[in-house]
Amino acid sequence: MGTTGGDRERLHKTAESSNVYAVVAFLAAMEIMAEQLPGAFAGYSLKVMESHQSSKLDASGTAKEVVSCFQILGAEFHMDQIQKIWDPWQQVEMVGVPEEYLSAHAFHMYHLTSPDGT
Repeated sequence: MGTTGGDRERLHKTAESSNVYAVVAFLAAMEIMAEQLPGAFAGYSLKVMESHQSSKLDASGTAKEVVSCFQILGAEFHMDQIQKIWDPWQQVEMVGVPEEYLSAHAFHMYHLTSPDGT
């Protein structure tokens, strides 16, 4: 989990108290798929969009890890293609980030398209 500009200890306490480990589970599932099914998405294209607070400096480690798994799975994608949405207006209008969370949020979207466009 990344914490650019954040409080890592507070993040861990929040995650532990909420009993929500969806991101960790998703990454683990992606790693298992990549290990067991390399090339399964050969010929597929990938689009990645992420929204973070405007103080974020670069693409998140989470997005990079997920993209790495998709690459092993055969999806065509380069890290520099991650669409970063840091503008607050776009975050509200395009992504649906509630205004009260603009200063601290992380939304990731992954869109996988098969070779025939479906």
